[in-house]
Amino acid sequence: MRFALTSEHRDFFQRNGFIEFEGIFSEEQLTHLQQLSEQVIQTRLSTPRIEKTPTPTLYREGYDLSRESLNLQRTLYKRPLCEIASELFQTKPLQLGFEQYFAITTHSEPPLQLYASLSDLSCVKPLAGGLFILFSDPLAPEASLPLPSKLGNILLFSPTLMIAWSAIFKQVGLRLLLIAFAEEKSLYRDELRDPQRHHLKKLGYVFGDRLKDSLHPILLR
Repeated sequence: MRFALTSEHRDFFQRNGFIEFEGIFSEEQLTHLQQLSEQVIQTRLSTPRIEKTPTPTLYREGYDLSRESLNLQRTLYKRPLCEIASELFQTKPLQLGFEQYFAITTHSEPPLQLYASLSDLSCVKPLAGGLFILFSDPLAPEASLPLPSKLGNILLFSPTLMIAWSAIFKQVGLRLLLIAFAEEKSLYRDELRDPQRHHLKKLGYVFGDRLKDSLHPILLR
């Protein structure tokens, strides 16, 4: 994966709050990343398959995946990808905030029903930006839900971009990975709108703590 940002890329991102890049991952790489992501969820749920698991359960268990998979961490956070994110978000050092996997298997009450930004919904503050990787065939596009337009693409977006999160959960069959990038001095804040707000307590954090490099690795210095 080799890529260089241009002034046109930066200008588009500043105007729109998001930008899509083509051909970042091959079909084989995407399949591998999806398998590694879902293996973590399968282990957490003690199930060999997730197709019949309710969407809210999969959302709950789809948080912070790379912590339990070094293979996923090494495969996902290659230097070129981190360089794109760091340069576009104008953030260095770039730190891992969290991952959130979306596997929409059922028409269920969505865990997120808000029209809000990623920053609004995260206990990790401040965030540098977000990134979507699509693992399933693109579904019907919605203006309020910017997603990659085809497999192999990525979509980077501002942490303040407003998104209709409930629209994600209407798209049964969707497989999507969200990566949230943090800044070096980001904190664990109490955010009532974050469905995963208590997750970091399991790692020993309390509200107000700075993210620790040992638990939230620096991806690019």
